[in-house]
Amino acid sequence: MDEAQRTREARKLVAKFAEQVPEDELESVYRGARRGDRTAIPALAEILVRERVAVTPEWRRRLVDFLRTVGAPVDGVQGLPEAEAGDRRSVRELARQAHEAVSRLAPKLNPQWAKIISDADGAGEWRFAVTELAAMLVHQGIPVDESDRDDLRRRFAPYVERFVR
Repeated sequence: MDEAQRTREARKLVAKFAEQVPEDELESVYRGARRGDRTAIPALAEILVRERVAVTPEWRRRLVDFLRTVGAPVDGVQGLPEAEAGDRRSVRELARQAHEAVSRLAPKLNPQWAKIISDADGAGEWRFAVTELAAMLVHQGIPVDESDRDDLRRRFAPYVERFVR
């Protein structure tokens, strides 16, 4: 793969995963990919691993192939959850869904934890909010109906799986 092909493929990878990358991190990855910077896609891969973004087998292969081309590690990418071809939840959508869950379930917690979790959600820390929400529901022994438990498990599996069984 020559430099021009590598730059085109990097731009395609960034475009594909743009919705799953937090906005504040997307710009630097995108600029790097446009310039042909060999570190742009490894940086994107780190974000995808950190965010536990589900990827289809085709895009995982493309990402792994690119990382190998630039000599970057591929282990983290190979461990990402697998997405179905139609699964395209963005970080923004996950944040919106987290806000709904926090709004619905945080009032069941003691007031101190409800405020901490609601404040985190309001500050955009939806991963922390959802994880702590699930942990506090279990820790405080608060009953949660089956539909709420299943909803948390379905929407936020990587973040709440150790609490919601």
